[in-house]
Amino acid sequence: MKRLQLAVCCLFTFALGSTIAEASSSQAWLEFQQSIRKACMIEALKAFDNPDATVDSYGSPSYGIAYIDGRPKKSLRSDNPSDANSLFSAICIYNKYTKRAELSGFMERAFRSP
Repeated sequence: MKRLQLAVCCLFTFALGSTIAEASSSQAWLEFQQSIRKACMIEALKAFDNPDATVDSYGSPSYGIAYIDGRPKKSLRSDNPSDANSLFSAICIYNKYTKRAELSGFMERAFRSP
């Protein structure tokens, strides 16, 4: 009987511990994604008017990644009149160790649906 009680107690403790670890892990991923979004939006606002960021949920082992969409700031656009209303994209790379973000150059959105 005592063995059964011990087994049930161990099982309950294990189940409770996994739930707590999963919750903390989910919270850590959410905080990581928010850090990426914040750092990438700071960089994106330097290059885009009203940028939108889509954060890759996990990134790579060394980097967080976000996809930025928007209209480039007027001072950064080409002289081509069709660029004035065109949407462009950039990739934001967030270094997990230095906590710094960098943007790629502008890319046409031809490969992505609106």
